[in-house]
Amino acid sequence: MNALRECSQEYTLSPEDLEELKNSKMPDSEKVKCYFACAYKRAGMMDGEGKFWGDNVRKMSLQQYGNDESVVQKINHFVDACNKVNEVQVSDGEKGCERAALMFKCSNEHASELGFI
Repeated sequence: MNALRECSQEYTLSPEDLEELKNSKMPDSEKVKCYFACAYKRAGMMDGEGKFWGDNVRKMSLQQYGNDESVVQKINHFVDACNKVNEVQVSDGEKGCERAALMFKCSNEHASELGFI
């Protein structure tokens, strides 16, 4: 949670941004996208090159959820699906803001499969 707090100090989100996010929509705002890049990097979901860090997500998930085969399959499916965001050309490189928006979209698309919603 400290990472989110630190990122929100660096990238202040408006009430309108927060409302869109509550509805699982990524606002078309560089500031919001960069907030997510900051949060994903600090959470270990995005590497220093601004790319989805699938191997680390797998590793952290296995540490958290153990070897429950049904959970492992869901995590692998999520990582495999979201690894595709690394193939998309973005213009901000290591900053990762544009890719963070793609990760947000992918995460929302697959959250129900993981039982998050």
